Amino acid sequence: MDTSWSLRPVRDDDAPAITVMQDTVKRWVPATFEAYEDYRSGGAHLSRGALEVVRRLLAGEAVDQAETSLSKREWTELMALLEPGEV
Repeated sequence: MDTSWSLRPVRDDDAPAITVMQDTVKRWVPATFEAYEDYRSGGAHLSRGALEVVRRLLAGEAVDQAETSLSKREWTELMALLEPGEV
């Protein structure tokens, strides 16, 4: 069964496209859709090493990449994620 139709954007303008499936869920169970956006779509997943860095930073410790288990790429991504700004 071809279900690819459900993944097509509702509109093709420059605004962020919402899929037909997401639009249906948003209308049917708005609180559930809001939770999805907060925790999955707009949230972030951290590795064990990244979570340890966040815990150390929250404790007020100065941390640099060399003293963590994170690669340079992981460190750069984590620092970009933690920068204040628009989510």
